[in-house]
Amino acid sequence: MPRPVRMLKIFLFAGAVGGCFLVLVFAISDTRYTTDDCDRKTRNSGKHGILTEKQEITNSHKTTETLQSNPNRSTVPVETNLGIKGDKLVNDSISKEMKWLQSIISTFQSLLPEQYLEGFKSQCWYPDYYVSSVVSSIFHPHHEVDQETRLKYSKQAVHSMYSSSSIRSTKQLVCLPDFFLIGFQKCGTTTISNMLNLHPDYAAPEYKELHLFTHFEFVNQYPINVALVLRYLYHFLPAGRKVLKNPKSAVVGDMSVAVAYALPLKANPNVMYSDGLPYLFSKLFPSKKYIVILRNPTERTKSYYYFFNKFSCPQPPNSETFHEAVEDSISSYRLCLAKGFDEEQCTKMIFAGLKIQPNPCHQVMLPFTVYYIHIAKWLRYFPRKQFLFLRMEDLQINATKVAVDILNFLNMDYQSTDELLKKIAGEGKKKINANNNIHSVRKGTILMKDSTRRLLDDFFEIHNKKLAQLLEDDRFLWKDT
Repeated sequence: MPRPVRMLKIFLFAGAVGGCFLVLVFAISDTRYTTDDCDRKTRNSGKHGILTEKQEITNSHKTTETLQSNPNRSTVPVETNLGIKGDKLVNDSISKEMKWLQSIISTFQSLLPEQYLEGFKSQCWYPDYYVSSVVSSIFHPHHEVDQETRLKYSKQAVHSMYSSSSIRSTKQLVCLPDFFLIGFQKCGTTTISNMLNLHPDYAAPEYKELHLFTHFEFVNQYPINVALVLRYLYHFLPAGRKVLKNPKSAVVGDMSVAVAYALPLKANPNVMYSDGLPYLFSKLFPSKKYIVILRNPTERTKSYYYFFNKFSCPQPPNSETFHEAVEDSISSYRLCLAKGFDEEQCTKMIFAGLKIQPNPCHQVMLPFTVYYIHIAKWLRYFPRKQFLFLRMEDLQINATKVAVDILNFLNMDYQSTDELLKKIAGEGKKKINANNNIHSVRKGTILMKDSTRRLLDDFFEIHNKKLAQLLEDDRFLWKDT
């Protein structure tokens, strides 16, 4: 081969390698360029960097439907004011935490299409890859799987993504949620789920609570991180099948209720911003709707205590242990404030179990119930109009109005038949009345002493005032309950 030709080929090869290297460098600091940009350019040698066989089926799932652009693919640079530690703004563009969050965002977005199907109310697409069921078993909220096993099956799931036989035999419709019910536990979230399940246009995922962003650790290790997102998409396949029956009106939801207050993907609370999840959702789901249902915080604290401690404590909870736990938690919170931390930091520290609370059993976890602090974080990243705030007590007072508020918010029909609305509202009132009974203790047992109630009411008073002011709604003072 003539020497000029050899030199030209070497030059072109070096230029191609350098080009992908520059794309990867820019991906670290700017969401306009993510690792999947290089992936798309090298799809014939395998997406996500693990496959070596050629894709022979790139056109096998081309559809005749018109496509609409994908608003979840960010085209703007990342802001540089995510975290606030004390009064100091953190320069997120160079922070380890920001790079970690950006890695999650890039991984998730790399599995989304460039455009969604038109003619669907939800954001749906036919992937050009296969979503294997193996991801369901290796990422399960109640199944412990060691890292070696998880890595093994993650590789299997990712290898099967572009298997010709898998894609040709199965055409999978995946739809993202139109809304998220993000909290709070013991406030009627299951009731809301049961109500919506009665509506013919609600397309539910496989489970009510998928917990992608709260129950699983994002290890930033390929291919586990890819398999983790595949697992989330897999559980929406049943929703996709229902959406196909009525694509113009079907609505998809995710009701992972810990999202309202948790840290993202089991992050270390010492290094992760407390508003990591709202930030993550603002990048992945910027135009979605969010429902939050709340309850008188004193009553929620009691319900949470008896429900969760019946599973975790050797001796059953009672009014005495409850009072002691409330005193411990309040004193721990005040001790944290006295050490110079602010309310948000103390909420984060107690929630994360950084041993301000002395007793590992019979905890009340008050930070879960300081609604104002958690909701304020979300409203820093989303406009108020994308949220619907409800009270559990209103389901008892007027379940029909609550049902109408939810259906209007989600743009779901309820006027075509009076029976549908009656049925949905009836389910709401029936379930709430049933849930008022705490079945983990003997009937007639005193669950909360008057002194405990006064202690909790006094503690939550200032937080309720802040919440009512934030939402411009005095119902959240709970003066009527």
